[in-house]
Amino acid sequence: MSKRSAVDKIGYYQKKIKKLEEQERKRYKRVIVYSDSSDAEENVDNEAEDCNKVVNDDTMVTSIPSEEHPQLTTEDKEEETIPTLDHELLSALGDTDSDEQKYGENIHQDLAHRWLPLLRKGLTKETRQNLLKAYLIPENCKLLRAPTLNPEIAAALTDAARNRDKKIEVDQQKLGLGITAVNRAMSLLLIGDNKVQAIKNLSDACRILSDLHHSETQTRIKLVTPGLDKCFLKIIHESERDETLFGNNLPQKIKALKAIEKQGLQIKKTDPKPSTSQIATSSSLRDNRYQGNWRFPSRSQNKRGRGGPKKSSGTRRDHPSQVYPQTRSWSNNKSYHAPVQQ
Repeated sequence: MSKRSAVDKIGYYQKKIKKLEEQERKRYKRVIVYSDSSDAEENVDNEAEDCNKVVNDDTMVTSIPSEEHPQLTTEDKEEETIPTLDHELLSALGDTDSDEQKYGENIHQDLAHRWLPLLRKGLTKETRQNLLKAYLIPENCKLLRAPTLNPEIAAALTDAARNRDKKIEVDQQKLGLGITAVNRAMSLLLIGDNKVQAIKNLSDACRILSDLHHSETQTRIKLVTPGLDKCFLKIIHESERDETLFGNNLPQKIKALKAIEKQGLQIKKTDPKPSTSQIATSSSLRDNRYQGNWRFPSRSQNKRGRGGPKKSSGTRRDHPSQVYPQTRSWSNNKSYHAPVQQ
């Protein structure tokens, strides 16, 4: 065999292997036509033998590692078929609206450790009073103070409306004092170099605003709880907020409460129901208490016997019912006869 014929044969087999690999990638369904003739079976067997010879011939064709041509999945095929859009086209389409909550850049860890407890539980009463007294509304910015309700309008409102307005006024006053603390820090940074005092003012402002944030959370809870069942109020008041108002573990707490109530009903002592014989005995005793046709004496008889000797009453005789004569026409009877008493 000449050298050129061997090279041609190698090229032929390489093309055939490449063709088989493309068929495997496309994953076409192979349709096998079964025939009764022996010639078709011989052709299939011959093709299989040729393929085995090509794969097993190490001297002529080098084996291709499986890692270079991995088996493609349906997701990879979809990625290959779907073309990617240009960056300019994507910017022209605009951003996608995602339901996932997005957060910004992290703050310093020491700051986060100070504000998170305040957002959950708020400031204590004493700390809040001292902090609010330390900052006064500046004279040249009086609108930071919460406006008071006009007396004429207050007189026309109900007690519930006035109390609600008072609550909002207190929160608005906290917001104004927080802004005042921030402006004090900014003034120190603009005029002087007292960095420590500026940081203290900023810290106080964050404390006031965090307490205000907690106050608004409690207001929302008070607005929601009146429509809930009283059995779950204890769980709600003991829960701490996180990303949700009553905590992400609220479903587990409700399931635990229902399980406890179910177990309590199982171990609770139940009062035995009275049997039918006991009910019949009690009813017979009640019926035997008053027997006969005896009645209480009338009040007129009691009054008659007061203040004088007791009169002996003879045996009472029952009078028969009065007998009325048979009615006759007025034309036959000229005179009216009274009823005869027997």
